[in-house]
Amino acid sequence: MKHTTVTDETRERAALHALGASSAEEARVFEAHLDDGCAVCAAERDAFAAVAVGLALAPAPASPAPSVRSRLLEEVRATRRARPAAAFYFMRDQDAAWVDVAPGISRKVLAGQPGTPPATYLVRLAAGATVDTHAHDGVEHCYVLAGDLRVAGEHLVAGDYHEAPASSVHQSLRSKAGCLLLIVESRP
Repeated sequence: MKHTTVTDETRERAALHALGASSAEEARVFEAHLDDGCAVCAAERDAFAAVAVGLALAPAPASPAPSVRSRLLEEVRATRRARPAAAFYFMRDQDAAWVDVAPGISRKVLAGQPGTPPATYLVRLAAGATVDTHAHDGVEHCYVLAGDLRVAGEHLVAGDYHEAPASSVHQSLRSKAGCLLLIVESRP
């Protein structure tokens, strides 16, 4: 599909590609899209690539003040609250990218921000992958869509569900054959 205008999606994909931040699969799909002749995406990629060259020559990054993170998160929360109650939210498969978060582990955020409830996302573990020990700020609901997962001494398979209460700690989780999980974080 050739685009006729720049959208947030095309802008994000072009930027990630120009910065080399796309996964191998995302890069392959984007390059095939460019090979199909999408001039809009090619121009966006070229514009971001020019900026990327300038970034390489930029001064070392500075850490923002701690108040910046809290202010940004509050603005995100306010934006989510501002959405009319009757508004529907949709996420198309192509609108959310799989992001590698650790070796053999990738995540696709569907709504919210992981670690800041409420949030909903998919997690994919490769065969033999292990998730490091981690604590939960909110309640974590985990539904196994495919594969297997060993958690808290239990072996879960497709169709099984696990709930971790707020302030709980998961010791390392692992998947023997690989798995796909739906994670929903809610407030306590």
